[in-house]
Amino acid sequence: MPSQKRWALLEHSGLPGGIHFDLLLEDGNVCRTWRLPNLLILDGPNQQVVSLPPHKLDWLETLGRPVSGNRGVATRKQFGCFVGKLPTSEDGLIEIQLHSEEMIGLLLIKNLVCSFSSISDAVAKK
Repeated sequence: MPSQKRWALLEHSGLPGGIHFDLLLEDGNVCRTWRLPNLLILDGPNQQVVSLPPHKLDWLETLGRPVSGNRGVATRKQFGCFVGKLPTSEDGLIEIQLHSEEMIGLLLIKNLVCSFSSISDAVAKK
C-alpha cells in the first residue's frame, strides 16, 4: 500500500497584498510549501506558484491562527492525505494524488506551474 502523508491549503489573509493560499505537503519533519494566488480547484485553471521555505508540521493541524510577526492570519480551507512520493530535489516534478473528504485529484507542480485535475482526466491526457 502506498504511504499516505498529510496536506493542507491555508488561506493567508490580512496582508497588504491581499489574500493568497499556502499549499503544504508533509515531507518528513517539515512541510514543503508553495504560495498560490487562488484556491486549489479541481479541474480549475493552471496557476503560477512561488516556492516558500519549509513550514512546521503543526500548520497541517490548525484550523486558523495568527501568523507570527504580525503577518496576517492563516485559515485552513482544504486538507487531507496524499499518495505518492515527493522528489528529493526541491525543484523536481511533483505528481501526487490529493485526497480529501470532498475530492480526489492529481496535483502536478512543474516549473512553478500548478495544475489539479480529476484522476480520470489526468489518465486520459497521458
